Amino acid sequence: MENLWPDEVGTTTIVSPVAILREQAELLGEKMKNIVAAEVSSFDSSTDSIIYHFYIVAPTLGNYRYRLFTVSHNVTLYPLEIYVDDELGKEVEAKQEIDDRTGKDYCVITAKT
Repeated sequence: MENLWPDEVGTTTIVSPVAILREQAELLGEKMKNIVAAEVSSFDSSTDSIIYHFYIVAPTLGNYRYRLFTVSHNVTLYPLEIYVDDELGKEVEAKQEIDDRTGKDYCVITAKT
């Protein structure tokens, strides 16, 4: 029987939001020599959304945890939504930029000066 699946099946290079979050959590710990670390945890939702919390963790302070932000997306992965605490939201600003290499737009979040 002839294979009816297109050649593109299984060749997708989309990186999931949780993979990016986990990688960045690991890199933060390495950069901070684990004085400050980060954790990503999933949140069970009664909606169709997939939700992850990104925590900053201080192991030397009894593993004190602070939820820095929450990411929510549906089964298609993108676009996604990022939620921050109201007080933290006052300290940062977001702007949309375009990647020169790919032409795709993305969001840059920086501290307000």
